[in-house]
Amino acid sequence: MHGIERIRAGLACLMALAAFSSTVSAADTAKDPSLFVILYKQGPAWKEGVEMVKQDAILPHYKYMKKGYEDGIILDAGATLDEPGGVVILRAQDLDAAKAFMAADPSVTMKMFVGEVHSWAPTFHSPDPLIAPPAPVKPERSVQGNLLSSSHDPAVQIGLPASATYVGADRWILEAYAADIELHAFVQADKDGAVQKLYWVQFEGYLPSHPEYHHMYDSTRHVTIGGLDFLVDTWAGYNDLKDEPDSDTQHLKALLKAKGYTQPRSMIGVRFVHLMDGDRKELMFIYKEPAPSGLSADDLKQGGKAYGQWADIEKGLVERGQQSIQLH
Repeated sequence: MHGIERIRAGLACLMALAAFSSTVSAADTAKDPSLFVILYKQGPAWKEGVEMVKQDAILPHYKYMKKGYEDGIILDAGATLDEPGGVVILRAQDLDAAKAFMAADPSVTMKMFVGEVHSWAPTFHSPDPLIAPPAPVKPERSVQGNLLSSSHDPAVQIGLPASATYVGADRWILEAYAADIELHAFVQADKDGAVQKLYWVQFEGYLPSHPEYHHMYDSTRHVTIGGLDFLVDTWAGYNDLKDEPDSDTQHLKALLKAKGYTQPRSMIGVRFVHLMDGDRKELMFIYKEPAPSGLSADDLKQGGKAYGQWADIEKGLVERGQQSIQLH
């Protein structure tokens, strides 16, 4: 089977096993004939060889689906994993309204997808919602030992200290900023899993759907590592503050926690950022370590009791961070 035939076959199975969110009970659907299914498949603007998360219309499509779900129109929705496309189950006043909903989808107006709408009358109902976790976005870079290899943006091999342990990788689309983020974490930790040194490598680029976005940094300091220019900034901060939802810091903490690592409350850090493609892409490296013994992050900030020591502490921090990464 190919194309829409495969999706139709999947729909036949879905009809037998369909399940709804708690807002839709078996009694509700028995009385409600206004249920519809949208079958999406690859459209004429689909870019061959480009994964779904990097297609031009994917972010506005996701936002449209999310709003439809929040408004109670969409009951279930998700991508087909065997080929580009997806299935949406929704409630609408009639077939014309369901078709209008699909027609207004940015993925359809931008011709990334084409779709079909079908009236749907479920026969069987599961007592549980049809919930599937989002398909993970596979990292594009690879790690062997303490060598991280990237084939693009930039094409480089990054060596971390032999004493560091690779924690793992995460990759996701940061919806709020239309950015594709891939991070890799290495640590040196004590026997209890307390991080003594953190090495955080991150690749980030804005999606084509927002050509107006550019990375902007206030730092005016620069260093050269492996022939590449990096902006430099430093800080002293706390690890128990509330993070922005879906932020890179939140993802990093979840990755560390899943592997049994904890970070000291007060840490100092240095960030090196290399900008590319008109400042739309970046390679970022962060090195962090605990604040000096007996000092908190506040002690090291302006007005703190140890602020007079910060210049010397910062100088050593930048040197250690720069020496901990090798670019080839």
